[in-house]
Amino acid sequence: MELGNLSEFGRSRSSTRWATNPVRRFVWWLIAPYFRGAEGRIAARIDAVDSGIRNKIPEISAEIEKVAVEAEKRASAKVDSLTGGLRKDAFAIANRIAGLEEEAGVLSGNLSTLDRKIKSIAHGVEERISKLEISLQKYEQLGANLPQEKNSNGLIIAKGQAAERLLVRQNDHIGKRIIAGEEWEPHVRKAIEEAARPDGVAIDAGAYIGIHTLTMSRCFSTVHAFEPQLGIFQVLCGNLALNERLNVVTHNGALYDRSIAMRLAPQDHQEIGVPMVDGDIDYNRIENAAALSFEIAAPGDPHVDAIALDDLALENVSLIKIDTQGSDLRVLAGAERTIAKSKPVVLFEWERDLAALHGATLEGFFAFFEKLDYAVEVLHETSPGRQADYIAKPRSS
Repeated sequence: MELGNLSEFGRSRSSTRWATNPVRRFVWWLIAPYFRGAEGRIAARIDAVDSGIRNKIPEISAEIEKVAVEAEKRASAKVDSLTGGLRKDAFAIANRIAGLEEEAGVLSGNLSTLDRKIKSIAHGVEERISKLEISLQKYEQLGANLPQEKNSNGLIIAKGQAAERLLVRQNDHIGKRIIAGEEWEPHVRKAIEEAARPDGVAIDAGAYIGIHTLTMSRCFSTVHAFEPQLGIFQVLCGNLALNERLNVVTHNGALYDRSIAMRLAPQDHQEIGVPMVDGDIDYNRIENAAALSFEIAAPGDPHVDAIALDDLALENVSLIKIDTQGSDLRVLAGAERTIAKSKPVVLFEWERDLAALHGATLEGFFAFFEKLDYAVEVLHETSPGRQADYIAKPRSS
């Protein structure tokens, strides 16, 4: 219903006229002024509200745009920050990858160089082994062609326990053991290996034919081997050459407590018989050349030179093995400064009867090592109360 037709409200549902309904007519008379022009007022109000809203729209739009710009700036800054961090991380990763690739290239080059060196060394070793095998075959053929009666006790090549080839005499006590496949003094070999120092120096006093010298050459950077018997010294050098042990310095002489001349002790100071030929030892007949002892020479006697180990002023001595048939304590006395400085493991032999010829007692050994703060224990007893091998180690190590 339109507002202009409000006069219709004055009529009754029974179509009663205003003339017959004065109450309604009166009421309409009272309220009609309020409804006249209401439509215009409402429209004006709507127009005013609409105008206000329209006037607010630019302001609201500006505010919305401002908020949107600020949000965009913040979002852009955040994106830039994240992108910058990712770029930095990506750059760092790229640099690291490049570094790793460079390192890989260097390592690859080093490996290639090492591989070439190993192949070169292996080739050289193969050539030397081949030449050595040929030489050994020639030597064996030459030995086989010698008259049997002249070579029955001569040198032959036997195989040691660590695959070494050893020149030994067939009549010699130690040579027979090696030819039979036995190991000579395994307790000494074990002690040497336990004391191994790849950067250390070892001393072999009384090296004989080099059985223990060869073991030392595998366990230490340098070995000094002392052997006073010329005939045995030559075999020692032969065994070192045969096994290509180039880190051994050989000395055809003896160690003692000072520089002095020494000679082979006379028969009554030896434990075994010493057959001689024209004043020289007959090694084809002697049964145990390792058992020969030496003593201080008299003026004019044939002699070998002896020195004190301290005179060599060696550094980094890690092992001293002494087997000098009775003069072991004298050798130790000449090595006291070296022992005090380097604190090596010491292996020595006690032989009661031969030691007495050099004025040594077992108590003297213990007193010597006590002064240096060493602990001493039996390594192997050969003959109770008469002969034994000992090992001495610094207590502070």
